[in-house]
Amino acid sequence: MDAPFDDTGNAGQGYADRVWAEFLSVLDTLPPPTRAVYLMHAMFDASFEDIERTTGVRRENCGQHIARARRAVRELAHGGNDSKRDQDR
Repeated sequence: MDAPFDDTGNAGQGYADRVWAEFLSVLDTLPPPTRAVYLMHAMFDASFEDIERTTGVRRENCGQHIARARRAVRELAHGGNDSKRDQDR
């Protein structure tokens, strides 16, 4: 995503609003347990133990949920096409 910058070098509010709306729409596509695990870990720095206690998702599976969510967000950042990156792995 290329940001339109104003004279001060800051991205405009419209761009920030669009990015936020797109991020929320990606979160909406995630299954509820994946969304909860991702948000708790990424936004609140919750441990896998805390996530398990709160959501019931086993700590052994938290990493898989986080990876799925990160992949969805990364696909948004790359215009919906992350297949090349996956092929390189």
